[in-house]
Parts: sequence; structure tokens; C-alpha cells
Amino acid sequence: MLKKITKSILLSLLFANLVACNEKNKHGLGTIKIDTGAVECDRYIALILDLQNTSQLPAESEESVKKSIEEFRQMVEKNPDAIKGECNAAYSAMRGAIEER
Repeated sequence: MLKKITKSILLSLLFANLVACNEKNKHGLGTIKIDTGAVECDRYIALILDLQNTSQLPAESEESVKKSIEEFRQMVEKNPDAIKGECNAAYSAMRGAIEER
């Protein structure tokens, strides 16, 4: 239980990092290779980048996005099953929030 809470907090912090910068740093998905080692996490990061590019979330620098992808990759290497589940949950929650608008 404590591990799940810790992972949720870590994913939340990574998400905050993904949305912490300003509008002028928008970029296309084609400029960043998303490869965390888990399709579930790749899909979540792609959704965040898409929301940034459509002005639904503040954009950030490409370097910051690459750093976040690397952090996800490291988490996937340490505990793939748990992180995949967390990425799926985060993706579903974000999609649900978008659809409620």
C-alpha cells in the first residue's frame, strides 16, 4: 500500500514537472521521441504533450520533456508492472477530466 502511494506521489510530481513551464515552449510530438519502455507510459506522455500543444495545459521546454521521459524510463526499469498500472490510471484520469469539460 505504501509503495502504491509513493508511486502515485512520484507520478504526480512528474506530471507537475510536465506542466510547469510557459506557453511559448510548444513543440510538435514529432520533435521528441517518446520511449519509456512501457507503451502505457508513452501513451500518457503523448496525451500530456498533445494537451500542451492544444493550449489545454501550459507547455514546457523540450529538454524538460526529455528529462521526464528518462525519469519514467528509470521507473519502468525498476518496477515495470506497477508503473504500467500507474500510467494507465493517470491516462484514464486525464482522459476522464478532458471528457468532463
